[in-house]
Amino acid sequence: MITVVTPFEIPAERDAEFTAAWKAMSQVAARLPGYRAARLHRSRGTARFRFIGLSMWDSEQSISGALADPTFAEALEALGCRSFPSVYDVAIEVTRDT
Repeated sequence: MITVVTPFEIPAERDAEFTAAWKAMSQVAARLPGYRAARLHRSRGTARFRFIGLSMWDSEQSISGALADPTFAEALEALGCRSFPSVYDVAIEVTRDT
C-alpha cells in the first residue's frame, strides 16, 4: 500500500466549498480499483497549507488509473485550488506495542 500526501492552498473564505468538493472527489475515488481510504486534515493553527489530504492506494498503477479516469479528473478539477501531491512509502511505523 502507498500513500499520496497532498497539501492544498486554500483561502480561508473557501473552506466550506473546498471541503464539499474534496468529499465529492473522494467519493468518486472510492469507486475506483486500488483505492483504500482517504482523510482530509485541517491545521489547528497558522500553517502554509491549512489542508492536507492523505489517500491510500494499492499501487502507483492504481493512482495512474484513477488519474486517467475522466470522472475522477473532473472531480479533481472541481477542487479549484493549487495542490502539491506526492507519493510516499512508510519509512518507520511506531505503534503503542512497538
